Amino acid sequence: DLTAAHCLLLISIMNKLQSEPEEVQNLWCRGSQFPEDSNRSSVIQALFLIFQGCYVELALPLLVPGVSSKGQAQNDISLYQHVCVHLCAFIASLPAPHFPELERSLLEAVLCPDISTVMLAVDAWCFLARYGTAELCAYHVTLIAHMIKRCPGSGQQV
Repeated sequence: DLTAAHCLLLISIMNKLQSEPEEVQNLWCRGSQFPEDSNRSSVIQALFLIFQGCYVELALPLLVPGVSSKGQAQNDISLYQHVCVHLCAFIASLPAPHFPELERSLLEAVLCPDISTVMLAVDAWCFLARYGTAELCAYHVTLIAHMIKRCPGSGQQV
């Protein structure tokens, strides 16, 4: 099974996109824009979809090389840590026009049935909230509170 390899390839693409021109970033960061477009996922959506299939690699002690810094020895880290760190680095470099697609992808991943993918999306969303402005954080809280209110069976006090 090449699911983990596919996941690592998407991470490599995301790392490379940070230094690419805006047109290239647009092609990778936006999914299908119009109904007549072929069904195409953004690189973030694709990462979350592929990550769902990495359940064996996440359950086993699969370790990948970590990043060394300031003369420290390079330590091996779990696949989850590797994906999370690189996803957050990608989010930090993402231009503002791509935030709606990012938010959509994070929300879809938070609502998926795979707990590892949910945890990854929540970790990335927490990073985004801490990295972003107070206004962005307030917007996310308001958005989630509004969604909770609209859920069947939820209380009206949020």
